[in-house]
Amino acid sequence: MERTRYFRSSNPFNIFVNFFSGNILPLSEEKAELTFFTILWVIFVWSVKIMTMSSVISGSLYFANLTIRERINKSGPGLSVCIELVIPLVYLNLRREDLRNLIKKYNTILVDSDELKKLVLVTIEPYKKGLKFYIVSCAIAVTTWAATPILTISDNRQYTYSDFSAPAYFPGAPFNANIFLVTVISQTVGSFFITFGKISIDIYINHLIAVLSAEYKYVRTEITKALSQENDQEDEQSIIRSLHKCIGHHCAVIEYSYFFELHFRSAIIFHSFF
Repeated sequence: MERTRYFRSSNPFNIFVNFFSGNILPLSEEKAELTFFTILWVIFVWSVKIMTMSSVISGSLYFANLTIRERINKSGPGLSVCIELVIPLVYLNLRREDLRNLIKKYNTILVDSDELKKLVLVTIEPYKKGLKFYIVSCAIAVTTWAATPILTISDNRQYTYSDFSAPAYFPGAPFNANIFLVTVISQTVGSFFITFGKISIDIYINHLIAVLSAEYKYVRTEITKALSQENDQEDEQSIIRSLHKCIGHHCAVIEYSYFFELHFRSAIIFHSFF
């Protein structure tokens, strides 16, 4: 396996989520050439996201005949998710070169130890299980919430901007039942992709932190091994060499931690706040 692919290959789940969300954040120290299919998918996903965000913002602020309190109650959750998606994603894209440099540092340290690679996989596995549950739960909750107006189709004959789960603007109001059904489905798909995009950022940052955590565990394991060797004259030099290696590795991990905190602390704080 090429050295530049160690970080990428350690979590195939992160690769899938990064692609499916359309975020396409760096997974390698080198600039990746996007395939034609990937470009088409990114255009499709972001077209849906932008259309949904635009319709919700315009519908909430200008078209829906609602009080301020009603607008906050109906549109607040959706708009907050949009903010959670857009601001961190813009920040991370502005830091793409720093992300590649951090991944390069990770790959440099991963190339030297098969045991560290195994420890990274072991560390990531519990995260993956929790994050998969997180994705499924959020997807069910968001799609159910966005699709709820479908249940009212048999009760009304005319529908307005305020009849959506989040007030949204679509041309042609008031709508008949068929047009309303199509627009609700459109908003449901858009809400799903927006939420999934936000989750993708969470998973991406968690993967960066998980790899760093695995490196700390590796240092601890190696120090324990070095100090547990037989303490006779023949092993003293071996112990010293092992400890020197641990110290060098630990210094590298501290350097990477500082680099991560220096360049990506804002994104972490923003996500923790929300």
